[in-house]
Amino acid sequence: MAAGESLSRGVPDAAIFSFEVWRPQALLDPLLDPAMTERVEALPVWPAFSASPQFRQLTDGVRFIEMAIDADWRKATRELTAGGMLFAAAPGERAVLLVATENEERLRKLHEIAGQITRSEARKAGREDPVRAEEIDGLTRWTFNGKEAHTIVDGRLVAASDPATLDAVLRTMKAGEAGTLAASAPYRAACAAVGDEAVAMAYVNLRVLRSAPAVAQALAGSNENPLAALLVAGLATGLKQADWLAVGFYIEGRALVARTVLGPGSGPADGPASVVLPPAGRAGALPNFAVPGQIAALSLFRDLHRFYAAKDELFPARTSGLIFFENMMGIFFTGRDLTDEVLARLGPEIRLVVARQDYPAAAGAPEPELPGFALVLPLKDREFKLILEEAWQKALGLVNFTRGQKAEPGLILDRPQHRGLTMTVARFSTAGLAPEDRGDTRFNFQPTLAMPADFAILSSSESLARKLVDAVQAGPATGLPLGGSHTALQLDGGRLAEVLRANHEPMVRGNMLKEGHTRAEAELAIDTLLALVGQVRQASLTLQGGNGPSEASLRIEFTR
Repeated sequence: MAAGESLSRGVPDAAIFSFEVWRPQALLDPLLDPAMTERVEALPVWPAFSASPQFRQLTDGVRFIEMAIDADWRKATRELTAGGMLFAAAPGERAVLLVATENEERLRKLHEIAGQITRSEARKAGREDPVRAEEIDGLTRWTFNGKEAHTIVDGRLVAASDPATLDAVLRTMKAGEAGTLAASAPYRAACAAVGDEAVAMAYVNLRVLRSAPAVAQALAGSNENPLAALLVAGLATGLKQADWLAVGFYIEGRALVARTVLGPGSGPADGPASVVLPPAGRAGALPNFAVPGQIAALSLFRDLHRFYAAKDELFPARTSGLIFFENMMGIFFTGRDLTDEVLARLGPEIRLVVARQDYPAAAGAPEPELPGFALVLPLKDREFKLILEEAWQKALGLVNFTRGQKAEPGLILDRPQHRGLTMTVARFSTAGLAPEDRGDTRFNFQPTLAMPADFAILSSSESLARKLVDAVQAGPATGLPLGGSHTALQLDGGRLAEVLRANHEPMVRGNMLKEGHTRAEAELAIDTLLALVGQVRQASLTLQGGNGPSEASLRIEFTR
């Protein structure tokens, strides 16, 4: 068994969910390192944060506890969690928490302090003493609120949502491994699947979970929304078919990695997944683009032609609603059949790019500054470019007509050149506007269509469209497919923080208005958010599995 897994021997096998930290030190050491404290205190937000009344109250409480247990908080945290932690949930809103310590005496001291604080807070509020203790089978059991129940036994804190659940856990601990979570075949298979390298694991018994009416209804409805089915088809398939789900957590250098594993029972894909994801043995999504100022990128393999061709079978209840959509598309594409004359001419490798915009110096930046976003579609034949150009201009015409009805400024079409390519760009005019009027939100948008090589770029921003044209023409235009992956998402934390910093003042005003904070409180909240986002260097999510249930891998790399 993996390190720390012995805690699962105290949990009845009725548990449908568990989260275990097998190697707490691997997670705690980077956080408790004094160098981490120095980095936190070097953040621009630290002076204001450390001067707040809430922080002073927290530090006073920590000092009091350190004196009472005769240990600094770093040492105590390591000792109190050294043997691992486990939280488990069972049907009937029952839950249990186990924490294994290497210093039971210090655990008991901390527990005594927690009881004293609970009593003190009750007295301040004019309530009776909520702390209760009783001796049962030689063990002292406590409750701090009349609902939960907990005890300390064999160097472990054992806490449960109610006395009956605590009794069940204690009986299980005495009985040995039989009838425990550790002895159940699905759980053991999950542990083996995530491997000994994992520092923590989340486990879900999907077979039991699916028996809950609310969950069954949610999974049944996962195929009823076409957009949701398009995006999460493989995930929904896995949750409906697999016996269990496990998520292993790993430390790889400065990165935290989470990988999902689906248990047996996940057979061939059904529903939307069977027509939208890559067939077995076929290459998957293409690598994401990388352009200057890029914040996020998403690459998908989604066969839109097969998906929409099967709409009547997949979404019989939505057919009438899709008629309106088809009628609108018929207007843009001059009556052409959406399935066989439009979607059939697009490839399945779809990419979305989000990047910071470049604004003309003369016009200045709008407020707030919104990132540009662009959809990049592969074209199977270049003759389709003229059809797509006509549809794009019709869509812009509809936008102008709608804005005109509201007496709002319209878009002016232009056909600029970039690297020998003619693009269609729609801009809002700044002619006659005072400098203070050029910051309107509408100037974030310059809808642009560019079609380099065998791609169509539909962008909200002219500057982003130009960057993507550069990326396509730099070649290779497509790159090598990501084998077996049908979804690849990337996020640049530093670039996201830059965009947020550029919008600092609008965010502060919004916080004051929404939360009712003073300016100082709002600035502290926003600066704290920026500091946290800035600690993430890059995050990526990959879904793979081909034409079947998806397995996911999430990687978060930190700056230091």
